[in-house]
Amino acid sequence: MPPLQLGGRSFLISWDDLTFPAAGAVAMHLVWIFVDTSREVEYIIERRGLHEGLLVADATLCTVVSLIDVAIAVLAAQGSIMEKRRQERLLKFLVPPRMLCSILLFSIYTYAAFWIWEQRLAEFRMVRERDLLGWGAVDHRPWVTVLFEVIMLLRLFVVIPGACFMCAVLIPREKHATIAKGNIQRVLTFMGVGNEVVAELIGVLMTVFGQGTSDLVVPSDLLFGLALVSSRQYQGSLHCDELLDDEDHWDTTDIEDDMNKRARTTSTPRMPPSAVRASMIAGVNQPPVLLSAEREKDVTALQEITHYVTYAIAIYGAGMEFFTSTTYRHSSIPSPSALRRRVCDALRCCSRRRRGGELGVVLGDCCGCNQDAFRRLLREHADRHGEKESELLWGTWENRGPLSAPPFAAVLDHARCTLVVAIRGTMDIKDCIADLRALPAFFDPLGMAGDDASREGPFDDETDFFAHSTVIACAKDCLERLDEAGALEEALAPGGRAHGWSVVITGHSLGAGLATVLALMLRGAGRDFSDRVRAVCFEPPGGLLSKQLSDLTGKLGFVSAVCANDWISRLSIRGVQDLRERILDELEACDRSKWQLTMLMFSRLARKSAVMPLPRYLCCCACLGKPLANMFLRWGGGPLRRRSVFGRPPARQGLSVLRKDAPPPPSASFALFNELWPPSRVIYFRPTALEWWCSGSYQLGREWVAEWIDPQDLHEIIVSTRSVELHFPNILRDAYFSAAAQLGVIETDELSKFADSSDDDETCSDEISSDATSSRSLCAGR
Repeated sequence: MPPLQLGGRSFLISWDDLTFPAAGAVAMHLVWIFVDTSREVEYIIERRGLHEGLLVADATLCTVVSLIDVAIAVLAAQGSIMEKRRQERLLKFLVPPRMLCSILLFSIYTYAAFWIWEQRLAEFRMVRERDLLGWGAVDHRPWVTVLFEVIMLLRLFVVIPGACFMCAVLIPREKHATIAKGNIQRVLTFMGVGNEVVAELIGVLMTVFGQGTSDLVVPSDLLFGLALVSSRQYQGSLHCDELLDDEDHWDTTDIEDDMNKRARTTSTPRMPPSAVRASMIAGVNQPPVLLSAEREKDVTALQEITHYVTYAIAIYGAGMEFFTSTTYRHSSIPSPSALRRRVCDALRCCSRRRRGGELGVVLGDCCGCNQDAFRRLLREHADRHGEKESELLWGTWENRGPLSAPPFAAVLDHARCTLVVAIRGTMDIKDCIADLRALPAFFDPLGMAGDDASREGPFDDETDFFAHSTVIACAKDCLERLDEAGALEEALAPGGRAHGWSVVITGHSLGAGLATVLALMLRGAGRDFSDRVRAVCFEPPGGLLSKQLSDLTGKLGFVSAVCANDWISRLSIRGVQDLRERILDELEACDRSKWQLTMLMFSRLARKSAVMPLPRYLCCCACLGKPLANMFLRWGGGPLRRRSVFGRPPARQGLSVLRKDAPPPPSASFALFNELWPPSRVIYFRPTALEWWCSGSYQLGREWVAEWIDPQDLHEIIVSTRSVELHFPNILRDAYFSAAAQLGVIETDELSKFADSSDDDETCSDEISSDATSSRSLCAGR
């Protein structure tokens, strides 16, 4: 990434993160000096009874800090801080006085803030007493007092964090890893995590970031590199319409034409390029295959997905039920009328007494809210489809800490004659720790590994059997608790209530990963019902199984549902490492400075505001939007040049070319993680029709289709906020039912049963700023 050119001189702003914060601190302190010397502030100080020497001390300290920040900014802009070790001695003379002045300023601000607050309270009491006598008090300059108090609060929240940030960046780079490890260890230890787990988590985090990465880039470089990667995917603030095709791009015209043809044939009107790039998959080994109503296996798979998704959502309990029932369809925006109705329903439910014998065996739910929500969702599902209500056998909402199973329940599904085990996904810190501790461990539940297979790492990605170590530990805990309660054996034994029934284990997110591993364990347990166990997974984690185990799940009849560019199903340690190397490659190939990239972001924002329906009614935006966009675009050096992004790149790439010129660190820092994939047979849901709400700033899919894909097709992490939202269970549920209705697997009128009455409110129609016409206009921008 090149330096900033200003006045015929190069300023190496792209080399470190101190120039902009130091320059901003100088501007902030100059404003404070002006405030201290104003006559209005002198009036407030005199009126509040503060000593006038505070203003003199404050102005003096701000002047000293400004001079120090100017020196830091100049050194940083020239690359002296990060590149030239001879400047370290000079920095040792700058940091201590900077910190000392910051501490003194913080003391002055704290004293002044508390003094003013005490005087304010005394004045309120005095005004109240005078008002009782009919007098009252008048402040001739109330706005000045309020402004001064706001400035004092701003100083309190700015001065110390800014000083700490600068001093943290000035720490030698060789100590960054040590300090980061120490801070992570202290936080995890405070949360009650054991030392062994802490060591493994730190090892995983260091592997993700790469120990040699901090010698190549700084934090802001990573942010801009992430924006560049997002722009290659037609996402983010550097959107695709600011990019131009490179002349020496890959020869991928046939693939691009095929993907656009698929988009045109399944969507009316045509999807915008950003949505096509995020959701369409070319296929690593073979192109995706659309599900057909003429194939029995396709219909059966969709029926299972639309049936068992209710169990995966219901196990989350009261919080998830409240969220999914108070949002508009296909979105995460809350509906005011549905929110009001649900609050009233919750109050009525709390006032009712439970009927005797309804609860069954449930652990860890002291108030009963989670089990009530679980039963209520299953009851609504049964009523909607005219089926017999499912029966809760056993459940637990206990949280036993890290490396233990999350809440799960065993249910008798009388409609399909199956015993369903529903496992909750990530919902608390313990689950997050389980997600992060993604070290591979040997896992061969069916005894298929040969004698020459590795039992310990490193593993071979193609031939060995291994899986997510923490998911294996949590699945073992889940199986032990089921055996201890006898929930499976008693119901499935001869003469039991579910004798001869099949067992379906389901879950969402982390729960889907646990469901897969638990199903494999039961398959290899040699029990009477082992051959009737399968898993139906919703948005399983991407870093779960080795290639051998992933292929095995497809042969055993497991089904996984993935919604478009959902980030969890694409997320793995190896995937993040791949993203890290792509960021380094983008930074190496970028011919713009951070300043120019920032101008391109402003250009995109101005161009977008000029075409939004709401700003379009404002004359200033309509007249100035495009000229401002062109001005920012010119300051940014013109449109970026890009490679074709619709091609079929390799599933993974090696280390970045930027590392070739770097000093060789220890070999462990360059180690690439083992490949882990989600379970197969994967049904991939993608949108075919979009709507735009909130003046064109919010996207939601209205129509969806389903395709068969391979787990290896989910190798690319799409950098977009939409990728996070697509993991929400309510959006997934609507997408599944929409695709099923397209194939005729379910009746179309069943979709309307999910819609709240709030969808017909006028507020909803007012929020929709554009429909298919907006999609066509965005396509034209390409």
